[in-house]
This record gives sequence, C-alpha cells and structure tokens, in this order.
Amino acid sequence: MGIDAVVASVQELGHLTAIPTPTIDTVPALVKPRGRTAGCY
Repeated sequence: MGIDAVVASVQELGHLTAIPTPTIDTVPALVKPRGRTAGCY
C-alpha cells in the first residue's frame, strides 16, 4: 500500500532530525490490520 512509503518517509525524517513522531508511529498499527482484512497485504 502507498501509505507505507508515506509513513516510513515521515518516520525516517523524524529519526534523522531527532524529532519524536508518536502519532505517525501509530498509523501503521492502525492501517496494516485493516489492509490485511481488505486483502491489500
């Protein structure tokens, strides 16, 4: 899914700049189970 690339890039930028990204870190935990249910993963 395209959300993986978007979320991963924001997470990486956060790590590179030492800025916490707790909300973005939660997104995959919410999206991936739904994607699996829909057959996208």
